[in-house]
Amino acid sequence: MGDQGSWYLLTPGMAFKFNINNSDIPYFSNVIPLILDLDAAQDLDRRK
Repeated sequence: MGDQGSWYLLTPGMAFKFNINNSDIPYFSNVIPLILDLDAAQDLDRRK
């Protein structure tokens, strides 16, 4: 996993992208760190 603002390497045969407005920036890439934070928060809630 990369740092915030980094690119993530994908397996060519198992990945796809949405090309919106002719941009090569992955459309949902900014959501990945938020999902990881949510998972950590839910784990913390379960421990309480």
